[in-house]
Amino acid sequence: LEKRNRLLNPREREVVAYHEMGHALVAMALPGVDPVHKVSIIPRGVGALGYTIQRPTEDRFLMTRQELENKMAVLLGGRAAEWIVFGHLSTGAADDLAKVTDIARAMVTR
Repeated sequence: LEKRNRLLNPREREVVAYHEMGHALVAMALPGVDPVHKVSIIPRGVGALGYTIQRPTEDRFLMTRQELENKMAVLLGGRAAEWIVFGHLSTGAADDLAKVTDIARAMVTR
């Protein structure tokens, strides 16, 4: 059975908070990036210990190279924040790296 209510210790909450704010800050700093709608450090689902939601201002079916690079930058913002603040990366940053790798691979192969 899946454990639905996960309680993070104070140190984990701090890491997740900085990680999610890293995503949000990069999203807010880059021009043309979908605006940040919500940031949470409340664990949800099976894997996410926190999340940053961006809402597009319009429907899009195609993305430019710049938009894809900005999306990768936002994904890496959480890792960057962890590295800057704590000097190391947590396992929570691994999923973001996998997503960036998938985007980069698709950019090269498609």
